[in-house]
Amino acid sequence: MRAVRWCSRCEHAFDLDEDSADDAEVACPFCGAPVAEVRTWESVRRSHPEWPTRPVFGGAYHTRPDTPAAVPTSNVRLLDDVDLPLLLERAPIGIAVARSGINAYANSACARMFGYERRSDIIGMRFMDMIAPECRRMVLDRLRDRLGGAAEDMQYDCIGIRKDGSRFPYRVHSAAFEFEDEPGTFVFLIDLSDED
Repeated sequence: MRAVRWCSRCEHAFDLDEDSADDAEVACPFCGAPVAEVRTWESVRRSHPEWPTRPVFGGAYHTRPDTPAAVPTSNVRLLDDVDLPLLLERAPIGIAVARSGINAYANSACARMFGYERRSDIIGMRFMDMIAPECRRMVLDRLRDRLGGAAEDMQYDCIGIRKDGSRFPYRVHSAAFEFEDEPGTFVFLIDLSDED
């Protein structure tokens, strides 16, 4: 059963931080009150059937519509304060950056998707070596189209090759960017192996 924090002061439910102990006291992200109470999502949802059947990771749910407006900004941690590499590393999908045909960045989810233990195992690899031969021409054509100005971002399905040589389907969402006058590709990868 999924557990969430419950703030009785402002009637918010919010996700447990993966790194904090269940009994650790944390500040409510909405009102700043110290919160140590943990409840199962099912017990919280009984009183609030309008909430989703499962909580979204990082989600927050409240019963009082006036609560967000009453939140003092000094109690809210803004995204500017968050370590971006940590967010990318904790993402549940693969994220990679390719420049000049080489993986310049990959998160752990991306490495695991391709059968590697550490993200450092695929950083520096040619990304085309991780794509099934029958998909390489299509990927190159899409990259050329994008560099030619056809589209800044795109989505397509592809077949990947894992470290052990096994193959798997995945979906690519990519966007072009330029850094220090060099083009690159920012890629989100979703493993489709388990989809029906």
